[in-house]
Amino acid sequence: MLELVLPLFPLPDVVHFPATRLPLHIFEPRYREMVADLLARPAGERRVGMILAAPDPATGAAALLQPGCAGRLVEHEPLADGRSNIVLEGEFRFEVEALLDGRPWRRARVRALEERLPAVEHERASRLETELAALVTALG
Repeated sequence: MLELVLPLFPLPDVVHFPATRLPLHIFEPRYREMVADLLARPAGERRVGMILAAPDPATGAAALLQPGCAGRLVEHEPLADGRSNIVLEGEFRFEVEALLDGRPWRRARVRALEERLPAVEHERASRLETELAALVTALG
């Protein structure tokens, strides 16, 4: 399984899924810096770990609820005042292995999770694939 380091963007009430797009407005200075860091990387390495944050009423600290979703930065619209609008394309779910220090934003070593369909879904997908192939053949 793939293991890598991702910058984390924990948000309450936001869950990202693979194969979906997530628009975000970036305004906090630390996340502006994170986006600048991403933009300095090759396009294929511009990933952010979106993860649900749940504030702990006792401590006020935000707990990270797993799994998260790695999103690749696919659109960036800089705004005049330093803020920006971005769009992430969900790639894969992950679990946090370890939180890392060293940046103003959170970073983590993460492990990509394998997507597994239940057996009944594999059967259904196989049936649909057969039906689609027959339809394509019939249409010429």
